Amino acid sequence: MAAMCLRKFFWLALFAGVLGVTGRAVDGARFPERKIFQFGEFVIEASAGDEAYVEALALKLADYKPAPPAPPPAAKLSLEELQRRRDYFLGRVAASLGLDQPTEKMASTFDLAGTHWRTTRVAAPAGVLRHYALWRRPELVARLQAGERVAGFTLDSSGGLDFSFEFKVNSGSGDLPPDRVAAGMANYWDSYVCPIKIGATPEVGPAEEVAAELDEFMRTLFASSGQQMQLTERQAVFNVLRETTESGVVWHYLTSKDRRWFCEGIANYVAGKVIRDELGPEAAKSYYDLPAELKKYEGEAARVDLVAWPAAENPAEAQYAEELNTASHAFATKVIADVSAKHGDDFLPKWFAEIGRTKREKATMETVFKAYRRLTKEDLHAYLPKPLVAK
Repeated sequence: MAAMCLRKFFWLALFAGVLGVTGRAVDGARFPERKIFQFGEFVIEASAGDEAYVEALALKLADYKPAPPAPPPAAKLSLEELQRRRDYFLGRVAASLGLDQPTEKMASTFDLAGTHWRTTRVAAPAGVLRHYALWRRPELVARLQAGERVAGFTLDSSGGLDFSFEFKVNSGSGDLPPDRVAAGMANYWDSYVCPIKIGATPEVGPAEEVAAELDEFMRTLFASSGQQMQLTERQAVFNVLRETTESGVVWHYLTSKDRRWFCEGIANYVAGKVIRDELGPEAAKSYYDLPAELKKYEGEAARVDLVAWPAAENPAEAQYAEELNTASHAFATKVIADVSAKHGDDFLPKWFAEIGRTKREKATMETVFKAYRRLTKEDLHAYLPKPLVAK
């Protein structure tokens, strides 16, 4: 179950084409030697011949203090609000599942997921970075074209430069306290090599150019980090609610290996509905936007086969295409949204009450389909997307 192996990703894609300006020509067959310079706590890498830029950066770093970033706008529904009104939100989820009160498993999942996601707020660097690499664009492009690997940089289809970096924390054990994440982030930034472009503005001297580029990089880094944290906060709130919902379904109603699409669809729909009821439809879109998700993955629609979607603990999941897996989440949620739109907000609790007549250990998706037919006289299969079968 996803709540027991929660993964957190910090993806900060900074200024694609960061070095996308002209510079001196480079003979692709003979690259300048790359040298390492140590100035106290700072390490600067540069090509031979660019020592003036190295010295200028070292002087700038000696007493450099980046401008503090402006705090991002507070999320309308935050992790703190979820925790402060814990019993209320647990009750909302439980009611959607036809339960008089949340189960112990739902409560523990709610708490564990909240703790995990609160650790994401330590992603930004705490101060000045220690490692730097000075690059002229033509040289960097030529090195990449020659097959060299430079951390963070790739060539796009048009031959331009893309730059990105990723920090990832995986917790398979369910035990990842905030202090460990903070320590991991500190270690990451301590070894991270910050690229600085040079030679782009020959009309100014090295000191002026590296000072401007360092300021620009730090501003972009902090701004991107703040934007990501705001986005992550909303994703975290949605995730806590969806994991809590899924734990209620799996640990109380249905644990069979054919449950995947139903559990995922219910979890996403209920989490989204709780947020919509709290904030209104428009504000809730920044937490979860089903139409946008469906639009994003419309190209996968013909391949989506929800019945064949393997459960997360099923070995077949490892061979399932990532794009198809993500698309299946959206289309599974659409099934539940369509059912609820037709039969009303009070239908889900009635459906689960009917499913609950069968013991969890014996319940399968056939139980779900039969319960739906008894309540509606309809075939639930009619709501599922029809995968295109290759001839």
